[in-house]
Amino acid sequence: MLDSSLALRLEALECLASVFRTIDRGRDVKIACAAFPLFCILLLTSGCVQSIARPAAGQSAEASSGKGGDVSAELADFPEVPQRSSKPWAPLALERSLGATCVDFDHNHGGSQSLLIPDEYCRGPAPRHIARAWLAIPADVLGVPQPEKVSALRHTVYLAAPGYGIRADFTVVVGDSFIRSFESPDPAQTVYLVWPVKCSEGDGSMECNTGHGRRAFRIDADGRSHDVSAEVFPRDPVLDAVDLARQDAHGGSDLFLLSNKLAYVPTMRWLMEFDPDQPLSSDDPRRTRAFAHFGFVHWTGRRFELVRRIARSQWPCRQVRAGKPPCSEDDGDDPFVIQ
Repeated sequence: MLDSSLALRLEALECLASVFRTIDRGRDVKIACAAFPLFCILLLTSGCVQSIARPAAGQSAEASSGKGGDVSAELADFPEVPQRSSKPWAPLALERSLGATCVDFDHNHGGSQSLLIPDEYCRGPAPRHIARAWLAIPADVLGVPQPEKVSALRHTVYLAAPGYGIRADFTVVVGDSFIRSFESPDPAQTVYLVWPVKCSEGDGSMECNTGHGRRAFRIDADGRSHDVSAEVFPRDPVLDAVDLARQDAHGGSDLFLLSNKLAYVPTMRWLMEFDPDQPLSSDDPRRTRAFAHFGFVHWTGRRFELVRRIARSQWPCRQVRAGKPPCSEDDGDDPFVIQ
């Protein structure tokens, strides 16, 4: 086992290496550092000094590795969400009470820059429990260096929605990653879905393609993350001979999870997309518009279930501008949505 002084020196070297990788990777950072090299290095490495000093002062080093520990100092600046949501639900009211700057649907002209939250959105530091969960997930799983994990949380795009718990669900865009809370009637059963993260076949993850997919975590009372993917996810759909023939005949894509309703409801959808010049026949049992439907993945309050059909309340139409009929932005009837 390494002695503490050697461990700290190795941690310092790794942090510095991360700084130089950041400089090399970012064009804007590289330009700034070329102009002011000494100031740049001092500024960027100050985070290394702080991260090394915290364990030396007696704080748990596990907080820096994403395995829990005392992160109260890092979380102090993030807004705390009330344990009980207000009723009746008022869109954007909770986010604004947390200090976020919000844009409603009527005033949104493409400013969210996220397909996950396309219609209305809020900007600001992540809610505290989301930040706590994000920091608890190991950096190597997220593929995000620890210093970047913290800084990205201060500039998020997010939206709250009522769920199965007394606290609201949150969908949050953190840099190039996403984290979505699924509350439960039992707060200890709350799950945090995170993607894209590193995964491998057989680890229980969902939509694991080319080494990246979706994983589910619970956070315990000590702030430690526990991967519960195998416990709460259904198995991904498996294509049978008919599905493979359909895919081949119509230029079908790989199966993918559609998440564009997640900001409002705890539901995703397995689809296969087809070449527009090779559409499915109108009587194909899986056809829905230009796709083949392979089921909805719906949170029940304790786990996710794969179901063939679902109520409209759990797969809502997109919002429409004033004066347009409801659901007019959605392309026709959906045979798998119960009106």
